[in-house]
Amino acid sequence: MNGTELTSHLQAVFLEIHGDRAGTFKVPAVDESISKARQKARGFITPEQRVELAGGLEAFRNWLIERDPEAAERVSAGRPAPQDIGTVMHAAEDYAVAETWEDINFDDASLLKSRFEKTVIETLEERNPGLKRAPLRLRDRNVRTMLSGFFVIFLSSGFTAVTGIGAMLGTVVGVSIFVFGFRSWCVGATRSNINEVSVFKGGRIQRDERGSL
Repeated sequence: MNGTELTSHLQAVFLEIHGDRAGTFKVPAVDESISKARQKARGFITPEQRVELAGGLEAFRNWLIERDPEAAERVSAGRPAPQDIGTVMHAAEDYAVAETWEDINFDDASLLKSRFEKTVIETLEERNPGLKRAPLRLRDRNVRTMLSGFFVIFLSSGFTAVTGIGAMLGTVVGVSIFVFGFRSWCVGATRSNINEVSVFKGGRIQRDERGSL
């Protein structure tokens, strides 16, 4: 298998596993059995095969960078490629060696290919999951808190004719209550009065994926 064929083969395997996903590579660690298989395989690779391996792997690395907008932007700006690119390339090299070593046995081939085949990609959205806000429901205590703030502001406006200071203080209190409820609703956390998750112990009950309490 020459360098061009090796690059095409690695690309085909990669696309079969990951499709069009792009993001951060999560590569399994090298254990002792993989390390031994790697050392054994290196002794059976000829100098000519090493040249083909180097060329094929370099082309595959460039392809990985080009298909990832974040990595491509870093490299085009003259900065090093993300570290996870180098990590997955070590796994790709083991896979390529297993494909190049003609007399490799099944166990060694499986070990050398395992890291590349078990690599996963964590997308940008998965690394930074957005917070889902709950719908505005009266049963949500944070929504009730916001309504209480509006109610205090409304009452304070009735004291305007009597005393301006009272109206101002009432408005400040009402706004503070509303802001507290709004911020709690935005972060999606509800305080609990249960001892095990008491507000005084910093406990929280989180919403589920549907955004309900």
